[in-house]
Order: sequence, then C-alpha cells, then structure tokens
Amino acid sequence: MAYYEANKISYEIRGRTIFKEISFQLEQKEFVSLVGANGIGKTTLSKLMIGIQKPSGGEIRLDGVPVSEYALFEVGRKVGYLFQNPSCQIFCPTIMEELLFSLRFQGGETPEGRDRAVEMMRRFSLLDAQNSPTHCLSQGEKQRLALATILMNQPEYLMLDEPTTGLDQVRKTELGHYLQEIHQSGVGILMISHDQDFVKQMSQRILRLDDGGLYEED
Repeated sequence: MAYYEANKISYEIRGRTIFKEISFQLEQKEFVSLVGANGIGKTTLSKLMIGIQKPSGGEIRLDGVPVSEYALFEVGRKVGYLFQNPSCQIFCPTIMEELLFSLRFQGGETPEGRDRAVEMMRRFSLLDAQNSPTHCLSQGEKQRLALATILMNQPEYLMLDEPTTGLDQVRKTELGHYLQEIHQSGVGILMISHDQDFVKQMSQRILRLDDGGLYEED
C-alpha cells in the first residue's frame, strides 16, 4: 500500500482549472521531487495532501485513510511540512522554546524532550545561536530551526516547499546532507523545487506538474 495515493484529483478556483483528474502514488521511503513552472499549482497540491485545502474532485489517501477523515493535527503528527518562508512557522522567542513548543501539547515537556532538542540543535548547527532571538536568525538558521522543530515530532513523511530558497552553496550542501540523513532514517520526502541541480542530486523520482496534468520524468 502506498503511503500517499491520489485518485483523479481536480482543483478549480474562480473558474480556473489548476489541475484535472491527476493520480499518483508515493511510497513512504521514497525521495520524490515535484517540479513545474511558477503558479502551476505545486504548493496547492501539497496543501491538498495535508488537508489545508480541499480538492474539487477525487480523493487523496494518507496511509490508507482519506485525508478528509483526519483532523489537521492528526495529519501534522504523520507529515511534517516545511513552508517556503520558514518565518511563517516559528512562533517562540528562543530556539529551545521553539523546539519544545509542540511537545507541550503532547503530554508536556520531559527531560527526554530537552535532550532531543539539544541533539537537534547540534545536528542542525544551531548550538552557537541558541541564545539569539529567533527573529534575529538568518534565513538559513530559520530554515534549519523550522526543519529541526518538525523532526522533533518524529514524522513519518516530510514535505518541503522550495527548501533551497535564499541559501548559498555552502548552506545548500549542508541541507543536502541533512535531507539525505533524514531520508536514510526511513522518512519519506516530497520536495517542491525549481532548483534543477538540487532536484537531480537528491531525487529518486521526479514528477512534473504541467498544463493541468502530472507526469513522471525519465
């Protein structure tokens, strides 16, 4: 059984068809990239997949269950979503508070949780910035913090919307290493990106959204 399965998904807004009756399957341990022109509907499709938006027709299943039957927080426990602008998902004044934020709604903060937060800071090169206000972090640091915060919840799957935006080559290389490590731990990844070199470097499969249809690239 595929982890994600979309059957004849259509989406229209204000009389405009974004895509029509597209179908696909994503396995839990795959690294798949979704590519296509600006405004073609890539981010919209990812939001349908996590239940933020609803399709005009068709059905998307997550781990065998229609996404429409999950509450948003239930999807969030299974699928971590990294927004194109990481500032949109950082709420707390310090890195430690941000990393522990979600745990407070899942039974409270524990010594194990704090240990995991320290390990995430180490893993994502955030220890040196741990006392800096989060609003003062660089774009790369905010992105790493957002990704670390998502991984604190130990999701089964990741969706990344343009994760290389604003990163120089050094940070992009580091991101590639982080993602390979995460993927090798058994977490599936769907990455939306215009960065062709990064897509080719990272992906096992590439899907292209074009003219209302979804196609697999060779």
